[in-house]
Amino acid sequence: MIKADEKQQTLLREFFKEETTYQAEHVGYILLACIFTGIPFIMFVMPFQIWSLREDAGILGAMYALETTGILSYVAKYNTFSETGKNRQVYDILKYMPIEYEQYCLFKFEKVHRLCVRLMVICLVCQVVFGLTFYHGLTFANFAVPVVSQYIIPMIIVMLTMIRR
Repeated sequence: MIKADEKQQTLLREFFKEETTYQAEHVGYILLACIFTGIPFIMFVMPFQIWSLREDAGILGAMYALETTGILSYVAKYNTFSETGKNRQVYDILKYMPIEYEQYCLFKFEKVHRLCVRLMVICLVCQVVFGLTFYHGLTFANFAVPVVSQYIIPMIIVMLTMIRR
């Protein structure tokens, strides 16, 4: 298991805070992530008792696809960097700093982990509250769908994109 090196993690935090905060591309990535995760999130907070898997499989598939696109857009802001109009990979810049690729991946993973945990908790709370309020009961799906849709699937996809290098 890779341990976080605080010195390298601090350098990464400072780099992204100073160099990328006001870049148009990064603001665009955040906007895309909000749009692509916000639309399906509205659907995922509805009680799962509403959904019929046979009839609504296409809609649910589209929602998972949008969610995945949003998460990947969020990760993209940590992958590319634009200087003087040229897009470069962030790690091509960071390799001249004392930062290992594993620490860079761990940094991205931590950022996505925080986002996914927040989405999962909000979705889980909404599922429980809406399920109890409107259907006077809960099912296994009310707990499983938020965990799977907001945490497990996005984290697996992000891990696969990091391994692919």
